[in-house]
Amino acid sequence: MEVDYRFISENAKADVDALRLRLHARGQLDKLTFSLLQIEARQKTAKKLGLFNSCERFLYPTLLAAEQSTHQAVAAYHAQLIGEGQRVLDMTAGLGVDAFAIAMADNHVTAIELARDRFEALEHNVGAIQDAMPNRKLDLVAVHADSVAWLKEYSGNSFDAIFIDPARRDASGGRTYFFADCLPNVVENRQLLLNSAKRVYVKASPILDIDQALREMPEIVEIHIVSVRGECKEVLCVMSPDHVGTPQISVVDLEPEVTVDADTGLLTKPKTISAFHVSHDALGNNRAPLASTADLVPGVLILDPNAGLHKLHAADELCRQFAGLKRLDRDSDLYLSQRECEGFPGRSFRIESISDRKALKRLKGARREIISRNHPLTAEQLRRNFGLKSGSGQFLIATRVESQPVVVDATRL
Repeated sequence: MEVDYRFISENAKADVDALRLRLHARGQLDKLTFSLLQIEARQKTAKKLGLFNSCERFLYPTLLAAEQSTHQAVAAYHAQLIGEGQRVLDMTAGLGVDAFAIAMADNHVTAIELARDRFEALEHNVGAIQDAMPNRKLDLVAVHADSVAWLKEYSGNSFDAIFIDPARRDASGGRTYFFADCLPNVVENRQLLLNSAKRVYVKASPILDIDQALREMPEIVEIHIVSVRGECKEVLCVMSPDHVGTPQISVVDLEPEVTVDADTGLLTKPKTISAFHVSHDALGNNRAPLASTADLVPGVLILDPNAGLHKLHAADELCRQFAGLKRLDRDSDLYLSQRECEGFPGRSFRIESISDRKALKRLKGARREIISRNHPLTAEQLRRNFGLKSGSGQFLIATRVESQPVVVDATRL
């Protein structure tokens, strides 16, 4: 991996395509291809891996590895769940973001990677990050192996935690949605995993069918639905060999920034925007109180849960935990409140007016963001039909109340 760090630094903000053409014209492209890859990967990961990109010698083996990497805030959340002073096995290290975050939280980490190019980058990055943290020993060992075969042959002490992010694509490159279809197959190998650690953390897609996962892996004791600034990033399932009872579900929304303490070299805990906790058996009863059209008046608040909560159908528990909440309609996961709900896991909007068709026509050319939930028209149809522009703190919320379509003009709080 021939790399020119000075070239990377000097061209950090360059247009990569234009730079590639210039290098080709000068006959320098072959020599600088890998360095050019670093510039492109760093630009693509600027928002999600700022902490790692601050290490000048941190390398990306491929663009795909950069795109598939865990967001740094999510990795910090994983580290927070695992705790400190633990022996941890990362069975699918990839770029190593999770392994590094867990190690930076004062844990001993064994990180296994099967792909040769990713392993070589991981091994290099262990040294690069260690050099950037001279006051702290990074306790992370990279291993090039098939992790399931390695674990079957492993004869050392059991681990406190195993972390695994199984590949969610089949042999033809298509997406898979069940744990049994992922590689490694965590369902088929779950007894091996549970025999080897006190806790097993399995990362899954945001679209994971939670009920199906519980049928496949009844040892799941916790489920964490993790978002960053409202965008759902993953569903993390935690298994325990001693699990008895109903799984607990946590829905968290994190701030994207993560730092390392300059004095201790320890990763700081991720900042939480909101957190919501519910038992799995409290979901789906559909008894939440419903709003009426008479409740829909200026000054009242509409609350929109974050993406993780929309996945759960947790209306009953939301209305129980936040007194006075009413669901707008059984098929639209929006809520009405007479007052602000401190700690509500989502966005809040104050109703300014109820918009009929004439009022919407008068908005032509106005700037509005649009939310459409259970309304006959999509957000794009509403924007096109009424000539609305995007980009403001004002919203049109299109939904139903008492099964009747309504559109309200609202301000985000």
